[in-house]
Amino acid sequence: MIKASESTTIALQDDLLGRSPYKVFSNDRLRDDVEKMWRESRAYSPTQPDHAIFKSLLDQAFHWRTLACGDASLQVWWPAVRSARGDLRAFLLSVTNSNGSESKRCREAQARLAHLLALARLRLKLEPGGEVASTIAEEFGLKLDNPGYLDAHEIAAACQLRVATVRNAVSRREVHVKGDRGVEIGEALDWMVQRRGFLYPTINLLSTERRINGLLANRQLHADERVEALRQVSRLRLSLWKVRANGRCFGINAEGLHQCLLTLPANDIDTLMGCCSVHFEDRSEDPSIRLYRQSFQSAHDPILQAVIPNMASLNAVVGCLAGEGIIGAAAVDEASVQMGR
Repeated sequence: MIKASESTTIALQDDLLGRSPYKVFSNDRLRDDVEKMWRESRAYSPTQPDHAIFKSLLDQAFHWRTLACGDASLQVWWPAVRSARGDLRAFLLSVTNSNGSESKRCREAQARLAHLLALARLRLKLEPGGEVASTIAEEFGLKLDNPGYLDAHEIAAACQLRVATVRNAVSRREVHVKGDRGVEIGEALDWMVQRRGFLYPTINLLSTERRINGLLANRQLHADERVEALRQVSRLRLSLWKVRANGRCFGINAEGLHQCLLTLPANDIDTLMGCCSVHFEDRSEDPSIRLYRQSFQSAHDPILQAVIPNMASLNAVVGCLAGEGIIGAAAVDEASVQMGR
């Protein structure tokens, strides 16, 4: 195992926080930075071979970017790159050994690459359970400091925010700092998932108790064999879903960032709440509900809504809806739903 000189190289760069990593690590920028690092290393080792090393370093930079930007889960990323872990180590060492450059452009390139690795390390730190993350971190000698807590810089990096924005959230007590340790990761994840720039929102799907929103719920339902997607209602930003077992329909605020709101026609609110322990409200008298009735093609049944806080609750509601005889409302005809305006 190779130990990296983390204190001097693998660190988040303050001047890069608040910027999109997709711009900081664009294909052209990443290629340029890797080439600068490669040429610098050749200056110290002029006997190194031709561009084969450069190409390998660039390939590994793209692999590290995939992890750092959250473009693949650890369960997908690690098996895909494991056979090339020696090359991934070589890239890490190239970054950590490139501190001595006197060129400003080379130092800037090295700082960006160090930021890339620090962001990848942060992604590992956030993984719930941590078994796969610990394996990867150990493989590359990446120390996951202050486990279980995040500081303002880490939260800012994960959400593409400036540190000042995170500190303002702390001042407003949106998140709570525990002594000198920072914000507990679970609380931080519940706050970060409400930020549009959060790089790793699907992490919240891996823990049953973490906060979810409509965007995440809609994504997860596409992988749930108990339901199938019907259509989108653009004026309500609503996605309609049908339970395969009985044809029952419900809607999710598919673009919701701050919460997951589930809406459905049903005539037994007490039975529903007793079944899945989620608080439903009868919204039938709200003026805006007319549009929901049109979408569901339901003229008479009460229209219920509930905030779904986490994956445990979403699974419970879907399971409840899939059970026969749970709710005394007739199944909505699929054809009429798809024809609704």
